[in-house]
Amino acid sequence: MEQFHDLAVRKTGHSLGPLYGPYKLCDYKPLFGHMFEDILQPYDFYGFCDVDTLWGDIRSFLTPAVLHSHDVFSAWPRRVVYGHFTLFRNIPLLRYAYRDVEGVWRKLSARNWEGLDEWRWREYQVPGFFGDTMALWAKQGQIRAWQGKCSFSDGYGFGYQLGSSGIVVWSAGKLHLRTNKGPAVEGMYHHFGDSKRQVETTFSRRLLRQPIMSLTTKGFATEAQDP
Repeated sequence: MEQFHDLAVRKTGHSLGPLYGPYKLCDYKPLFGHMFEDILQPYDFYGFCDVDTLWGDIRSFLTPAVLHSHDVFSAWPRRVVYGHFTLFRNIPLLRYAYRDVEGVWRKLSARNWEGLDEWRWREYQVPGFFGDTMALWAKQGQIRAWQGKCSFSDGYGFGYQLGSSGIVVWSAGKLHLRTNKGPAVEGMYHHFGDSKRQVETTFSRRLLRQPIMSLTTKGFATEAQDP
């Protein structure tokens, strides 16, 4: 974390407050394009995602046509930036976009996580969110945003909800959600919300050798089910 902090200070040219814990790193997500621009030079896109996710077929959603015609990609139709997953075109406008966020240096230097990487979801919150800046830019036509409803979640989140009767099935690199509300839906990823502990206690390396994995709110199922 010390090396990360030193890199942020060197790249931004600002004296930033110390990092008191790993969750504070979330506030730095909007800076990733600038902080790691040397590493990112060969790549057309960069982004961030949560680590408590199970991924399906990304290319089913981010097709060459979609990638060619958009600059920012999120997994929720109502937000240009989504904490679980957001992808950015590797251009200077987006690498340095964090500089336009109101109060960015104050938020980066604050002791606790300020939600800088997200959007203003409560009225009492002090303005200054990267997601709000990106939404404004998209509305003004400065960037082209792709906002697809293509994520699953349980407990909280804004994609398709797993629910008590739902089953997420991973098979042949693809992810589907089955519920009692209709046909199975394909998703790009599943975000573990309230089921993190159940996932920890029900996961085994044996599952990695299986052609099909099934998941409910109680964790990984012992018997795999076809999608």
